[in-house]
Amino acid sequence: THTHNHTPMSDAEDPVEECECDDPVLQPFVALARSARELLVPSRVAVLPAPPSALEFLRDYVQPNIPVVICGCLEDWPALHTWSLAALAERLGDREVSVETTPNGFGDAVTEIDGEEFFIMPDSQRMTIAEYARLSTEEKEESSGGRQDPVRYISHQNNSLGEEDEFGGLLQQDVRELAFAREAFGCAPDAVNMWIGPAAAVTSLHKDHYENIYCVVRGEKHFTLLPPTEAAFLHERRYRSATYKQRDGSGSATFDVVDTEGRSVRRDQEGDVKQEEAQKVKAAAERKAAERKADEVEQQRDSSEDNDDEEEDDGRRPWIAVDPDAPDVTKYPNFRFARPINVTVRAGEVLYLPKMWYHKVAQSNVAEGPNGQCISVNFWYDMRFDFLYCYHEFLTEMARKHVRS
Repeated sequence: THTHNHTPMSDAEDPVEECECDDPVLQPFVALARSARELLVPSRVAVLPAPPSALEFLRDYVQPNIPVVICGCLEDWPALHTWSLAALAERLGDREVSVETTPNGFGDAVTEIDGEEFFIMPDSQRMTIAEYARLSTEEKEESSGGRQDPVRYISHQNNSLGEEDEFGGLLQQDVRELAFAREAFGCAPDAVNMWIGPAAAVTSLHKDHYENIYCVVRGEKHFTLLPPTEAAFLHERRYRSATYKQRDGSGSATFDVVDTEGRSVRRDQEGDVKQEEAQKVKAAAERKAAERKADEVEQQRDSSEDNDDEEEDDGRRPWIAVDPDAPDVTKYPNFRFARPINVTVRAGEVLYLPKMWYHKVAQSNVAEGPNGQCISVNFWYDMRFDFLYCYHEFLTEMARKHVRS
């Protein structure tokens, strides 16, 4: 028997069933989510002790759009037996790659700056793998002394394992595409990505328009999942885009935050100019009015986007601010009807993450300490734009137009 702590957020009473919905607009969305849980969506992610056949995988998981953890898939991967940050640095030390850098570990996430929420992307820095390993080791040693360091994460996507500007295919012989997945999806992967980072690096809640085969090579990945049927509870909205920029010569986690035109989004960059209380109240009122106006415009705007990751012409980006592991249900009241599913994927295991499932991703490598590096590889397969996609687009658009905070 394969014994792992692959469990939902709670094995106690179902918090969703205890919560009655008295909002007539929200009630159909609650009914949909509950029907999906009763008929299809599992309360926990199943664990297969051995790889399935392509037919079993397609029939039991891909077609019904259900996640599953699969063991025994990676035993023939040289990566599973030889990869560590030190080994990769020795082997490819002079290879320059993109390193996503933030002050807090949250890249591509919603963060409040001076009372306004922004979708903030990481500072993408170029450095050699040897330099990344050296910085990671130094930060691991110095963090015990109380110094706060930037959080660095090798997480460049769009086929980073094969892309010439990233790993250039130099490590592809160490991984193998899973035959049952290739046959079930009926195509080659659109991208194969490398992920190397510490426990402090967290990916906020989002969804992808890909079928995802996520393979953990070292450490553990901690996924918080929500099915597409719970979209109405996630309070997705559009935020102004910004980017972290680490200050030149700064050895610690000191960053500016700049908008799409390179201007600081902070009203006072140094933080030492105090505003009068009346000015604060006025500014807050103006922001609220602007947000209400933006919501009204958004509700009137026809949705023509094919990919939720695209930015609108106004520079705003759709994203989810709620943390499914510690939700603020006062700020995001609809989330009380959601039911997250937590699953841990360990080294040598594979998670099938179906298209359009919402997921937050954390990681750890306890064996190497709090800053131990977790290493993973994922395969993105193009999804089929079928009736499920159409229904989900309809659901999310109805939620945007009618489900208000």
